[in-house]
Amino acid sequence: MFVRRFQEGDEGYIATIHNEGFREWIDSLSLYYGYVRIRPDDVRKWKSRDGLFLAEMGGQPIGYAHFGVWNVAGVWIGGVLAHEGDGEYGQAKIAVIPERRRMGVGSELVKTELHYVREKGKLAFARVYSDNAPARNLFSKLGFLHLEGRFHHPIISKDYPLYFADTRCAVFDLTQPIPKVRMNTQVEVREAGKEDVEKLSDYATEITRYLEYFRNTSREHLLEWISEKEVVIVAELKRRIVGCIDAEKTTGHLGVPGVLPEFRRKDIGSTLLHHALRILKARHYAKALTDTEVVNEPAWRLYRKLGFKEDRRIEVWVKPL
Repeated sequence: MFVRRFQEGDEGYIATIHNEGFREWIDSLSLYYGYVRIRPDDVRKWKSRDGLFLAEMGGQPIGYAHFGVWNVAGVWIGGVLAHEGDGEYGQAKIAVIPERRRMGVGSELVKTELHYVREKGKLAFARVYSDNAPARNLFSKLGFLHLEGRFHHPIISKDYPLYFADTRCAVFDLTQPIPKVRMNTQVEVREAGKEDVEKLSDYATEITRYLEYFRNTSREHLLEWISEKEVVIVAELKRRIVGCIDAEKTTGHLGVPGVLPEFRRKDIGSTLLHHALRILKARHYAKALTDTEVVNEPAWRLYRKLGFKEDRRIEVWVKPL
């Protein structure tokens, strides 16, 4: 077996391995978890290919892995890239064609990751679905640790904490009635449009101080964000947007930019979520998805109150180097 770096012209190999390796997930989970078939042109659009490696056997590519390395507050960390786009689950970027599994291909690819990260990094990590037993076993054998709660990197200062936490993936069955919850009647809850971009810019600038959701608060970016979503719902009080929630097209995945801190604990979050579920139901979505860190109990209580049920978890496995 031989592991080498990606070269121009390998796009077709990557697409074939990906589509074969994730075939059962594409067939069963594509709508809600973003597993899709890809083409060579899709691989060409990937922005970060420096950490893309192929495993070969007898000169034939049989697996690939996609890694990244980031500088966070002066500390280099590296991990398996979960997806190429934003706002989607996507498939983990380690794939092996089915007939070559259980032959150590995944192990060799992850060892390559560790060497790749160790050249300048201090921590390797991977995100693994809780129902992916082979991946969990693989990372465990290679010395990765799965820690409940949050894992804090000791090198980062308290002023800029670097931590990883497991995530709950929860589903609401929209064929069932939406539970009644206590609503905040003082705020106006409605769909946002392009006429709201100035107010959204003010809101985005403020909420980003607490939640890293809006990396770009420009008018152009916010207009694009609104147009790309199935729906963006805002809660407005005295002509000021104080809370917001959005939903992805196709998947019905709910993202929660959040409620401004001074307006929390006033049932605005549950009001926004209730309205979002009603809209998705009216538009004939079968399910709505959301996710939240396991350690974020207040958010999970809200989702559970609205009828969401935990479907699976995204576990974080870490290995100090």
